[in-house]
Amino acid sequence: MENDVKEDLEQARPKLELEKQKQELEKLTQEKEQEIKKKEGRKYIYIIIIIIILFMLYPILSSITYDEPSQAIKTAHTKTILEILPDPISDLIKNNLDSHQQEISDLLSSSKDKMYSKVDAQIDNLFDPIENNVDKFLDWHYSLKGNYSELALFVAKKLGLSVEDALFNKLQEKFLGADYKQRLKTMTDNISDAFISLLRQHKKDTEKIATQGVTDIPQVVESLKNIDDRTERDLKLKMGFAAAIGATAGVGAGKLMKRLVPKLVEKLGTKLGAKFLAKFGIAVGGVLSTLGADVAFNYIDEWLHRDDFKKEILNNINEMKKNLKESYKISFDNSITKFSQEFQKDLKNIETISVKAYVEKLK
Repeated sequence: MENDVKEDLEQARPKLELEKQKQELEKLTQEKEQEIKKKEGRKYIYIIIIIIILFMLYPILSSITYDEPSQAIKTAHTKTILEILPDPISDLIKNNLDSHQQEISDLLSSSKDKMYSKVDAQIDNLFDPIENNVDKFLDWHYSLKGNYSELALFVAKKLGLSVEDALFNKLQEKFLGADYKQRLKTMTDNISDAFISLLRQHKKDTEKIATQGVTDIPQVVESLKNIDDRTERDLKLKMGFAAAIGATAGVGAGKLMKRLVPKLVEKLGTKLGAKFLAKFGIAVGGVLSTLGADVAFNYIDEWLHRDDFKKEILNNINEMKKNLKESYKISFDNSITKFSQEFQKDLKNIETISVKAYVEKLK
């Protein structure tokens, strides 16, 4: 009996040992898992702290370490942009322009005719008061009986001007009109506005023809915006073009009076000298006779030829108007033709314009 009990204990001992080992193993496993969880928890906390620190330091680090994109990156971007507009689109734009040249030309000619009518009207508005005032000017001129010197001295003393300035201003007032400078500015501004308006309309017409069939493509819309930006910069540079033409054509008060009444200006120049003539754009090598010198103003003879003097002035006015209109039209025509050619060239090379604009942004 006792032997049986011992035998049973001996047989049960391995099982008990195995059970005990199993329990210890489970306990170690649980402890290990808890330790791992604690480490992972600390790890996540460290990661969060590092992210917060980097987020706070990013603006400083980026300003210190930023470098301009490398040429390789720029080249890659350029290649990407080149792929934006596939060849068929560029070809379609080119074909649209090439096949509609007559339509583009007709639209431009119509716009030119309208603008040139405005140019003619504006120039007429500038000269009409002068033409209508010729008789009054001649009455005033002959009423002085050659005493321009006395008039100049009187006005100079009254207004505190030099003799040359006094007589120049009085002559301008009586001949061109007191508001001549304002009329000239109004004419120049209106002609300039008409010129810029024509270019914008031509751009709109040409762009509409060129983009038939591709207007709804987003890449085309973006590329056209780049061209528009370039065109607007060009138009701003052209806004002073009308004034430059007028200055070259000689519509300033002094040069205009020299052209309309050249003999009178020359006679007065012999009395008032080089400073006075310089106001009319007449260069004189040396100072002429001083104020008060005798000049052969034969008013009896001139009175007899007053009609001839009037006819001469009116002919000079008409000649000046004609030349000024031609100067504006020739200059505008050349500028418009160049603008049209360059704009069509930009449209045909629309992808190149897009690349240049994008590269500019990278700089």
